[in-house]
Amino acid sequence: MNWQNEVTNWIKVLQKEADGLSNLLAQISSSNTKSSNISRLLNAISILKEGVLNLIDKCTSMLKFSTEPTTKLENLRNEYTKAMNNLKNLFNTISQSKIKTNNNYSTFASRNRSMSKQDMKTKTPINKTSDRNKSATPKKRVEFIDQQTGYNGEIKSKLIKLKEEIEGHVHREYKKKISELEAENFEIRKKIEAAKEESKENMRSLEELRVRMSEVERRKSTRNIYSPSDTSIVKKQRFLIKSPSQTAEGFTPSLDYY
Repeated sequence: MNWQNEVTNWIKVLQKEADGLSNLLAQISSSNTKSSNISRLLNAISILKEGVLNLIDKCTSMLKFSTEPTTKLENLRNEYTKAMNNLKNLFNTISQSKIKTNNNYSTFASRNRSMSKQDMKTKTPINKTSDRNKSATPKKRVEFIDQQTGYNGEIKSKLIKLKEEIEGHVHREYKKKISELEAENFEIRKKIEAAKEESKENMRSLEELRVRMSEVERRKSTRNIYSPSDTSIVKKQRFLIKSPSQTAEGFTPSLDYY
């Protein structure tokens, strides 16, 4: 059989089983019988129904694969087999117990096909035993055993343990990362402080250099006042301040000219 056809068939069977469980829940809830056994029975049926619906979702998701997912398909096949066994155990427990509704239909489609019409619909038997016989021979008390209690408890304990291990591992990883980040942060702060000190030294050096350059410029400007390039100007000034007598003699005309 094609694996997709197989999964599709599982979905059809599981859907019928889920519908049957819903009908059984409605029948038992509507009955006037109230006891601890009935409460446990309703709880077990609800758990099985939820498991069946979850399995239907898994089967539906499996059909989205274009190729056969061998490992996942095998795991899903095992889950389907376990679910059908749990449904069979529940059906056998209900059949053997005194817990019956007015019209007790077989809930599960996979078992309905193998039952006769008379088995499919049974009336609640009327007990006509006298009070004397009742007191002499007490009824056999049949209690419904929750098939999922131990299984769910084991899973819950494993999940709690796994959660603790994960949290412990995550805590150690976070603690390690925090320590590494703190060490890295410390190194960065040291580098920043060193850079600040270096910057201060550079600023002091620049300030000293600026002062020295100012001093050099001041000395250079002082030397330029008495530089040789100004000699002509000084001589010209000396020529201009000659006495008037010297100037007159230079301009006295010669008598020979006349």
